[in-house]
Amino acid sequence: MPGLSENSPVKLQFERENFNALIGRHSQPIRWLVAEKCPCIKDNQKVDENCPFCGGNKVSYSPQTESFRVETLTAPIDGVIEQTGIIFVKDFSGNEYTITSQDCVAYVTGVLKGRQYQVGYTESVKLSGTGTAVYIDEKLYKIDLPVPVDFTTVQGDLLSVTASVAGTPLTVTTLFRNCFEISDSILPTDQVDVVYEYINPFQFALINNNFNKAQQKFLVEKGGSGIMIFPQRWTVDSEDIVIALNSTQIQKVINRSTGDIDTLPNFYLDTLKSAYSIRSGVKHEYIANVDFILYKNNQIKWLSNKPDPGEQVSYNYTYNTVYKVMQDMPNPRTSEDNRFPRAVGLQLMAGFNSREGF
Repeated sequence: MPGLSENSPVKLQFERENFNALIGRHSQPIRWLVAEKCPCIKDNQKVDENCPFCGGNKVSYSPQTESFRVETLTAPIDGVIEQTGIIFVKDFSGNEYTITSQDCVAYVTGVLKGRQYQVGYTESVKLSGTGTAVYIDEKLYKIDLPVPVDFTTVQGDLLSVTASVAGTPLTVTTLFRNCFEISDSILPTDQVDVVYEYINPFQFALINNNFNKAQQKFLVEKGGSGIMIFPQRWTVDSEDIVIALNSTQIQKVINRSTGDIDTLPNFYLDTLKSAYSIRSGVKHEYIANVDFILYKNNQIKWLSNKPDPGEQVSYNYTYNTVYKVMQDMPNPRTSEDNRFPRAVGLQLMAGFNSREGF
């Protein structure tokens, strides 16, 4: 079915072009956490309860930042392949070529203009930029960017932030969404310059209904909730976690406040719609970004107009839907020996914390 694009009608048949069109048409931003068995597990399968990496849960999680990919590329001129991050270049007889240097292009001894080669390279999903920070409270600052970036998709997974005042470095102690804390003493009026790096969300397709017979059978046997389809180059594996950033669930809870930092039961908060308490028989509402901010992934930091310690506060909020990857679905090749996009079964998780496990 040549000519299919992300705007073409999608027929859920077992054809490679339809899977590619499906990904382009129905993909959504995904936060992907890679699961790794922690080496603190002993031969008797006992885990170190004080392990700093997994916290005694046997599995640690880290955000995926790059992939390894193999593609067929054409040399534009003799000795040049236009690609960054190249690891190897081979022809279709299996001969490997020497890469002499690399920048925006790779200079490869022996490749000829117009001929095709198999090129293996890494592909990063990290993004970076610069900006300034806005004073929030005490030593708490919020990154203010010159271009719009939806930091709600970052969900605590900022990789790094460096901050400075007039060229003097500051010590950043905590990162969460687009906020950070410092340990240095500076004036609220000082301009804080920041350099940040974070992970751009992946674009994968989530299917929660209209399964074909094979998909339905697979999910029933495995106890799954849905299927995720994504390009072949990504190696999503069993026990990995995916957070659907466009999918939210509603929760209403009542917590007894500490008056400083309060923790809500759902880890990946999206939006706190309302927070209020009852004072002398009158409903007292708290204002987001004035009285409090969302702190880390599932906490609230009170700034002003704080509840009294022990005061009951009612919260109405949304949180992102979280899935655990079960296993691959069968992944055959086409008649041209090309692989289909990959598909995995997903299990809906009622509660998940990437730092504390389930």
